[in-house]
Amino acid sequence: MINQPLIYNKLIRDLIPEKIALSGKFSSTGNLGDPAFLQALRMKILEEAHELFHAESREEILNESADILELMGAILKQYGIQC
Repeated sequence: MINQPLIYNKLIRDLIPEKIALSGKFSSTGNLGDPAFLQALRMKILEEAHELFHAESREEILNESADILELMGAILKQYGIQC
């Protein structure tokens, strides 16, 4: 049986490729152009907002809120807006 590669097509954060390498596995990454990157940021902020909506513990709320703040900063930066 041949193992099929897992394909996630997601934004990479939190040093994920480095963590994968440290676990002895291989990952492949690429760069998005500005329009595709902005679209990925918008999709990710929707995902994080959904997670925040369902968060129950204080820690979950803090983590999801921090993720949203980080994404907001990245989106504003794409538009040349400093916060």
